[in-house]
Amino acid sequence: MLIVEKYPRSEAVKTSDNEQTAQKALHVAKKLFEEQHYSEALLQAKSCLNLSRGEDSKLLTAQGHLLCSRCYAVLEQLPQTLHHAEHAQEIFTQLGDDSGHAEACSSAASVLLSHSKFREAQEYLSGALRSYEAAGNVPSVARTLHRLGRLYRGIEQYDLALEFFERSYNTAQKIASNKLEMETLTEIGLLALQRRQYDNAIQSFTMCLALQRKQQYRQGEAPFYRYIGRVLIARGQCTDALDYLRKSLALYRFARNDREEGICLRWIGEAFERRGEGEMALKTYRRAILALRSANDQIEMTRCLVSVARLQIRIGRPQSALPYITRAEVAAGTQGPKTILAAAKKVRAAACRALHRYEEALLAMREYHKLHRENERSDADRRSRNLQVYHELEQIRKTAEIEQGKNAQLELKKRELEHLHHLLQGLSESRSRFLTIAARDLKTPLSSIVGHASYLQNSSEQRCDAEAKQRLQDIERTAFRMTETVTDILNSNALESRGRILRPELLDVGDLLRSVLAAGSLPAQGQGVTLQQRYSGRPLPLKVDASVLRQIVELLISNILNLANNGSCLAVDAKLQAECVEIIIVLKPAAPATEHLQADESSQPEQTIANCNAADGKDPTVGTAAGPNLKLLMARQLAALIDAVLSSHYAPDGSLKYLVRIARPSGD
Repeated sequence: MLIVEKYPRSEAVKTSDNEQTAQKALHVAKKLFEEQHYSEALLQAKSCLNLSRGEDSKLLTAQGHLLCSRCYAVLEQLPQTLHHAEHAQEIFTQLGDDSGHAEACSSAASVLLSHSKFREAQEYLSGALRSYEAAGNVPSVARTLHRLGRLYRGIEQYDLALEFFERSYNTAQKIASNKLEMETLTEIGLLALQRRQYDNAIQSFTMCLALQRKQQYRQGEAPFYRYIGRVLIARGQCTDALDYLRKSLALYRFARNDREEGICLRWIGEAFERRGEGEMALKTYRRAILALRSANDQIEMTRCLVSVARLQIRIGRPQSALPYITRAEVAAGTQGPKTILAAAKKVRAAACRALHRYEEALLAMREYHKLHRENERSDADRRSRNLQVYHELEQIRKTAEIEQGKNAQLELKKRELEHLHHLLQGLSESRSRFLTIAARDLKTPLSSIVGHASYLQNSSEQRCDAEAKQRLQDIERTAFRMTETVTDILNSNALESRGRILRPELLDVGDLLRSVLAAGSLPAQGQGVTLQQRYSGRPLPLKVDASVLRQIVELLISNILNLANNGSCLAVDAKLQAECVEIIIVLKPAAPATEHLQADESSQPEQTIANCNAADGKDPTVGTAAGPNLKLLMARQLAALIDAVLSSHYAPDGSLKYLVRIARPSGD
């Protein structure tokens, strides 16, 4: 339905058909990959990519790139693998698919490991490990840890390799994966054998053998019997080693595995050789050579030839050793490693010395020393490269740990802020409930006061004198103003809880001043102060918050009345300027100013309580721009009022002058 709405009908049908065809191609490619037909799977995956274009087929495109990278990884084509893996990672990251991102990293790491690019492989494997952990894929986490252990073993960092293997083994134990447990224990045992920790090696291989027996598959026990036999030979327990090696040999013969049979026979021959049974060792070595020749394993066959030649010299047959040495040199010179060729040269030198051919022995020893020096240099270069790669990997790992620590701290701070936010929300809700209840409790008696005052005023018009009527009117007006104040409190509470929006109203400043001065007339008369209203008669419209402006002027006048003496005159004037409305309040006292007041004559003649920049037409102090927090506005006005009263200035004529300047926005 979405496709039909987005495209014309013909294009929508075509797009839908392409997606279905792409899904079928991807399904076929996965089946071919499982059947190990990698070239055909690659063609189907590429056809899937050609058909799955557009934003609606992102997942299909990512899966196609992932399968292409896996096929290229098996075919060991590094650039193509990395190209498709990077595309798959990018799309899976956009989709938030951790498992797909980890699979793409894993396929790239496999081909990088095969090309001995350990630093790049470690970056991909670390990314795969984080993604698998985020996705909660514990079996894949165990396999990735196993691969990291093999990586560090490849650069000869055996301690780190052992650490990752142990982590992989512990993770595999949690998910009861016998296969992964055996693979990891085998790696641990081989590491222990390489480091001559024979007890640990035997323990690891024995555990592997116990796990293999649980699966009731006898053929799988053969390599572990052979590994235990190798460890026992290294420890000098050749009789016990022969028992394990014969069990392994019987299983390999039953499985018709010539290569493994030949390797097992070579180790049996070495056990016989160490026991001093030279003829049995020769017979076993020859059988091993025949098995390895049929398996076409030239390297292992060359090792057997060198072992036979060495044994022939040891038992006093140097002439019989020369044909084996020649065959070993030919095989090692074509495709064998230089270490085997160097061993063959050393054995030839020993045979020539035994035959008193000192010229040939000297020549062979020179060739041996030359090869030995080359091997040492290559080993030193390899160790240097491995050490450099190790330092780079350590730097990457430390950087990753620092980033993880920072992320953990940020996550902790985020949780703390969320907790504080919830607490503040609770406090705000409690305060809002309190204000609502208090305001409504105040509004009820105030409404009753207004009603009773109105009733008394209307029912006793004939009997009340002018002063009583004036007082009733003042009571009604004051109660009404208090009701409005309570309403403003309710409105401010709703504003802070986002229940309503504060919108300033358009009012006439003159009318507002008249009502304020009328309310203050009785207190002024009671203190013997004369109120004068000198504002102009024309309207002074202004768009402000009426309640805040009224409160400012009322508080200011009440404070001035407290400072005034009998006979003082309080004059209030409002002027309309170009950019603002000015409310000027002047108090002329009856008595002359004191010395303290005259000492302030150096001050400015006007005290500005609220001054707003008229360029943007906003007044943060009185709410001309509908500020979001009425409480903050009132607090600012009150602070300005206190500042005005405490730092008030007397003019030379003894008058006390205040100024309220309110911005007049354009268009009002």
